[in-house]
Amino acid sequence: MRPMTTLAQSIISSNYVAVGLFVQMQFANSTEYIWTGLGPISWNGQTWTGVGDFGKLSTVTEDSNLTAQGITLSLAGVRSALLTEATTEIKQGLPCQVWIVLMSAAGVPVDSIGCFNGLMDGADIDEGPESSTITISVESRLSDLQRAQNHRLTDSDQRQRFPSDDAFKWTAQLMDWNGAWGAK
Repeated sequence: MRPMTTLAQSIISSNYVAVGLFVQMQFANSTEYIWTGLGPISWNGQTWTGVGDFGKLSTVTEDSNLTAQGITLSLAGVRSALLTEATTEIKQGLPCQVWIVLMSAAGVPVDSIGCFNGLMDGADIDEGPESSTITISVESRLSDLQRAQNHRLTDSDQRQRFPSDDAFKWTAQLMDWNGAWGAK
């Protein structure tokens, strides 16, 4: 279970609980802030666009085995003219965050619980005659643990990532060295 503030605990234990899902997605040229309610709302220093029933979020799951669990985000009712722009903006590996935001009875965001943090993987488009649905797959950062790392312990590989780091400067010479450490 995720830690909750005392404010979040008091709201959840009250007679009236209103929540919204808030999603921040980084695209190639912009960051989008959307939420599951209607109309714009200010929270966390940003104005979030309400998508109402047009937006869907799959179930967010976690387990104790540290396996990567992804989610999908869907937006229906997208005009066909915007599909090309949408597909060029979605880039693999860009961040996506999801929060459950607890609201007051007046509909003002009061407290939040972070529920997912991952990287966008790809988009599927279900194209209709007038409007379409875009579904974005978001992978957990734990999926990086399952990928083979493509780095070598060489000077050239290290300098590609960190140009001024010469930690592996003598690696090639050490491979051919035939001696004992600490020997005089």
